[in-house]
Amino acid sequence: MDGVLSGSRSNLCGSVFIVAVTNRPEVVDAAILRPGRLDEHVRIPLPDAEARTKIFRGILSNVPNSLDDSDIAELVVRTAGSSGADIDNMCREAALGSLRRDITSNTLKASDFL
Repeated sequence: MDGVLSGSRSNLCGSVFIVAVTNRPEVVDAAILRPGRLDEHVRIPLPDAEARTKIFRGILSNVPNSLDDSDIAELVVRTAGSSGADIDNMCREAALGSLRRDITSNTLKASDFL
């Protein structure tokens, strides 16, 4: 944190704890990863099929929908390599697309994910 604070005010700050996150670690500038910058790196893997199923079920539990277990299983297969944020966005886009096609629609269907 050199240069962030100067003079006597630097003593007022105390400890600084920085958490940096990314869904794309391969594009992080190497200068940020040099020793002394971000010393601890914790990689959290993308969700596996079981975790993606739980993510879909959690999101869809808050949305009126007609998806059955086989529909969710198909979505889980199609989202291999996706993050939880990607799945959340996919569900939001499906819901918005459903409303764009039929403003009176009140139930999310499997076809809304196509």
